[in-house]
Formats: sequence, structure tokens, C-alpha cells
Amino acid sequence: MNRFRPVWILFPILGSLLALGFRPSETDWKTFLPLGAALIPQKNIPLPDGSVMRFLGVPDEEGRIRFWLGERELTNAEARALGVNTSGRGISATVSLAEARAVCDRLTELSGYSARLPALEEWRTAARGGIDSAEVPWGFGLENPPRGLHFAGQRAPRNAGPRTGYGFRDLAGGLWEWTREGRVIGSAWSERNPETLALSFSVLPPEAYRDADVGMRVLLEAD
Repeated sequence: MNRFRPVWILFPILGSLLALGFRPSETDWKTFLPLGAALIPQKNIPLPDGSVMRFLGVPDEEGRIRFWLGERELTNAEARALGVNTSGRGISATVSLAEARAVCDRLTELSGYSARLPALEEWRTAARGGIDSAEVPWGFGLENPPRGLHFAGQRAPRNAGPRTGYGFRDLAGGLWEWTREGRVIGSAWSERNPETLALSFSVLPPEAYRDADVGMRVLLEAD
């Protein structure tokens, strides 16, 4: 019988480590985001209170920036800095359509960029994250939402949800978001029907509607 040599067990372990080391990475290990999201350009717009609004670039088919979209929903603090008083109970501002447009007008004045609400298809393009056939902001499968998604909750969320697609937060759950057409999309923390999370789903509320489940996200026209 040959004597057991412990060093032999190192060979399969070393092989596994080498395979892992040379495996093409799917994650940016500095940010722990998918590489596609980590490489998306960012733009920061300063606000009067000293804070900044962060925007992510949404590319076209040739890789050029099609437009910039808010990384997350407008927060209560950002709304106040832009001169809009809100009564949102969570992190995100709840606004009527008129207030949402006023926020965009104010940001246009302050930043020099053309700010507005995203059109439905622009919103969906950002949410798909480069996957043309995506059904939901995390790709596919209404029954498999990412952990931490703000949906079917008891109260308005007090923190931003998980990143999806290009790195945006709360394009599913959080608050319904106003679009240029006056429709809302994305579902909200208070909803219970998963079908409302689908990119194909939107609702047309009264323009004056203002409640704890509807907010906004700002789009900046590309340079």
C-alpha cells in the first residue's frame, strides 16, 4: 500500500483556483455590480442644498448616450432642494403630475440641461438594461424578483431598492413613476399583483392624483 501524501490533495484545489482566476469575470469586484451596470457612465447634478442628483447614461445601439436618467426615484430631500414640498412617508417624494413637471423645469433652470419626465418607451429602454426582450427590470420571471425589492409592503420604503439592468434602483417596486404621457409605470410598494411589475403594464391616473404610491424620475437630454 502506498503511503498517503497530503501534498497530493493540493493539486485539485490549485486547479480549481486557477480555473476561477482565468474565468471571464461577470462582476466588477470593486462595485459588486454586473459589468454592464458598472461601466455605465454617470453624471452628477449639484443641487442648491449642496447635495447631488446622480444620473446614469442609457446607450443607443452604437454605444452613444441616448439620454441620462435618474439613478433612483426623486427623494424628498431632492424635491425640497428644488422647491417642491412633499409629504412622502418614505425616502421617495410623492408628487402630482404638475409637481413632477415643475421639478423638471426647476432642474432645467439650475443645471443648464434639458430636464423632463421620461416617455414610456424611454423608461422601458432604461429598465430593460440592454435586453430587448426583457419582461421585467431584472430580465425575466415575475415569480423571481430580486431580494430587497420594495413590493407588497406595509409602508413606504425608507431606502432605495436593489440595482437592476444598467444599475438603476426601483424601476420595479418603490413608487409608481410618472411619464411624459401622464401614465405611471413600475408598480409600487403597496401593490400585491406581480403583473403590475411587468414592463408592459402601465396605468393612466387622473393628472391631479397625488398619494403615497406615485413619484417620479427625471430624464436629462443627452449633450
